[in-house]
Amino acid sequence: MSLKTTAKISLAFAFACGALCARASAEIVEISWQRSEQGDIFTRAAHIAPKKALEICGQINQGVAIHWHYSATAILDYNVHFHVGKEVTLLADLKKTKSANDTLQTPSVQDYCWMWTNPTSHPIALNVTLKK
Repeated sequence: MSLKTTAKISLAFAFACGALCARASAEIVEISWQRSEQGDIFTRAAHIAPKKALEICGQINQGVAIHWHYSATAILDYNVHFHVGKEVTLLADLKKTKSANDTLQTPSVQDYCWMWTNPTSHPIALNVTLKK
C-alpha cells in the first residue's frame, strides 16, 4: 500500500471517528409525546455536563408545527437538525444563549433533533418543552 493510500485511509478513519466520538459525547433522549388538553407535549429537565451535549430526537411527520422553548442556567449552543445519510441539515442554530423559543414547521418526514452543547467547564441545568 502506498503512503498516499495509507494517508487517505487514515484521514477517512479520523473523520469517521471524529463524527462518532462527537455523537458519543451527547446524551440522546427519544421524544415521548404526552397527550394533554393543549395538544401533544414533551418536557425534559436535564443537566448537561461540561463540554457535553444533550440531543432530544424523534420522528415527526411533514408539515407539523412544533413549538419549542428552552431555558438554561448558563449559556449553551443550540441547534435543531436532521440527518440524511452523512448530510446534516440545520433548521435553527443559536450560539451562547440561555433561553429561546420558536416554531419549527417540519419540511419532511424525518428524525428531528433538538441539541444543546455545554461549552463551559461546569454543569448547566436545562428545561425544554416541545409542543405540537
